[in-house]
Amino acid sequence: MRYLVRSFLLLLSAWACAGVTPAEVAHFEKCRLRAEAGEAQGQSMLGFCYFVGQGVEQDYEKAFLWLRRAAVKDSDAQMILAHAYRNGEGVPQDHAAAVSWYRKAVELGNPRAMVNLGSCYQRGEGVRADSAEAVALWRRAAEMGEARAQYFLGEAYAQGLVPGGDEQAVAWYRKAAEQGEASAQEELGMRFFTGKGVAKDLPAAFALWRKVADQGVATGQARLGLCYGYGLGVAKDPILAASWWRKAAEQGSASAQDMLAGAYQRGEGVPKDLVEACTLRLLAGPRDAKAVQALADLQASLTPSELALAQERVQHYRKIIARNEAERGRPKHLR
Repeated sequence: MRYLVRSFLLLLSAWACAGVTPAEVAHFEKCRLRAEAGEAQGQSMLGFCYFVGQGVEQDYEKAFLWLRRAAVKDSDAQMILAHAYRNGEGVPQDHAAAVSWYRKAVELGNPRAMVNLGSCYQRGEGVRADSAEAVALWRRAAEMGEARAQYFLGEAYAQGLVPGGDEQAVAWYRKAAEQGEASAQEELGMRFFTGKGVAKDLPAAFALWRKVADQGVATGQARLGLCYGYGLGVAKDPILAASWWRKAAEQGSASAQDMLAGAYQRGEGVPKDLVEACTLRLLAGPRDAKAVQALADLQASLTPSELALAQERVQHYRKIIARNEAERGRPKHLR
């Protein structure tokens, strides 16, 4: 017994050095025991651990071994296999194989599989494009309460793929937004902001975008900054505007980078700093003629040493953006 405890502690230490947490290791061990006992869900979860490197070193060969065992009757395993083939993770990309696995999961009643298979039909990935089939799958999942499907169904109404127009689009956006679906909250916020399909209501738009921003979505953060910057649906607050623009800018939002550059140029909510303004405009890139001119004017006002400093800061921002992208890319679940 003492030997087993010591061995497990050594194993924990080795995994900690590999960058996994004790909680992940414990989860992996529970999944392993369930999988080895022949439980399909445990096999699926163990396969996922190997697939993403959760609690263990990533190992696609072991991942697919356990996932294929589980996939005989577990739709989550089928979903992971579909994801792997669709994105070419651990196997050569094969959209037709992805569609095959999504179909199997749909047959077992998995609403997320309905959403993704619908997207394959809409895009013509691994199957002939068929908007009607896509909408039918999204509707089936939406009526089961799947938030992402409700958002896609709202988009289908908004784009005229099915009759019903803005009224039905807003109704489905609401259902998805109430479940915390960020894309639906963002789109419903835009509807309240513009008054399209619903009475114009800037405070309601702000409240929805706040929920999106709190989920770490860059576009929501940029729009929240816009609301604070211009007093739209909330009291004007240049400091909060700059704070939210910075969050979005550090996620790579070019529009937020431009707006934050303007704040530094004017000294609104942040100390006036033309070098930082130039840095952010360089980072955002030439989005349009106005942006090109704004950058040219800034560059003309700076000394060679200041321009060099701005370039250095651009590289610093790019490292931050890359780090944030990597963090967002850590899979918590597969959709």
